[in-house]
Amino acid sequence: MPFVTFGLLISAAVANAVVLHPTEKYKFGSEILEKAEFLIHAQKVLAAQAKIQKDTRAAEPARVFHRKSHGCYTGKLILNANRGANLRRGIFSDKAKAEYNVLVRYSNGVSIDQHDLKPDVRGIAMKIFGVED
Repeated sequence: MPFVTFGLLISAAVANAVVLHPTEKYKFGSEILEKAEFLIHAQKVLAAQAKIQKDTRAAEPARVFHRKSHGCYTGKLILNANRGANLRRGIFSDKAKAEYNVLVRYSNGVSIDQHDLKPDVRGIAMKIFGVED
């Protein structure tokens, strides 16, 4: 699949201009450069998807990241009252809540289906609810 030219990236970025929140900033200092980076990344993902499809002889392209289903759980993040002073920052400060509701997602890292007992990169992500500022 051919890569998109920089001129097309600029045209796409200008056509979809957005206004940032006053506290937000563009990664590279401009919307055009940030959208160009995103589109280049999308091209790389599509190329990886095509390679995986070819290598596995799959009829359909598959997800590149987190190939298998995720496990999601709800729960509570309870702060340890005996945590060290170096950990008492942000949502873990003395002024913070003692506990937060959370959604936790577990995932794998390889881009092919394989048995769960085979080595893999494992991931965990946590959405913490009720955080202020």
